[in-house]
Amino acid sequence: MSRPGGVSVYRSPSAEEIERFTPVLRNYITEKLGKEPKLVEIRRINSQVTDKLTYILEVLHESGVWKITLSEAPQDNGVTLSVVGHESLTVN
Repeated sequence: MSRPGGVSVYRSPSAEEIERFTPVLRNYITEKLGKEPKLVEIRRINSQVTDKLTYILEVLHESGVWKITLSEAPQDNGVTLSVVGHESLTVN
């Protein structure tokens, strides 16, 4: 669990997080690789609460493992979830 300004420890993702984040991650990885990945698996996740909620996910796909940062910010029409960027954790 996060507290304002604090960073949570890495943990396994919940079923709800997998359902919410996987389509966003799949689209991002497709954009970066130029092809749709067959595998997108969230291995670990942590979060930080500031003026928005930031998630750092360790994601396995067939081209390697990436650390992908997602930002969740409140908007007038709900909440937006967007990818901030990624870092490759494996060398291909």
